[in-house]
Amino acid sequence: MQGDGNFVLYVGAQVPSNALWSSKTDGRGYPPYRLSVQGDNNVVVYDVHNKALWASGTDGKGTKPARLIMQDDGNLVLYDASSQALWSSKTVR
Repeated sequence: MQGDGNFVLYVGAQVPSNALWSSKTDGRGYPPYRLSVQGDNNVVVYDVHNKALWASGTDGKGTKPARLIMQDDGNLVLYDASSQALWSSKTVR
């Protein structure tokens, strides 16, 4: 989570040219920001006022609890309790 509110996946150094995926939430809301894997299996970026800035759209899907895994292949994947993929960043390298 960057200080500007953007949740970004990088390969290598944290420079714009190395960004693989982002939530595109930079400059929205008010810091500090947080990323939450919620009990309803939704992944959400919140600002300090608990305003949702981005969500995976997986609320209520799959079996609980979900876990967010950064795989060795560069893909960030949200898996439910039965290891079914609910969401991914589609950043396989």
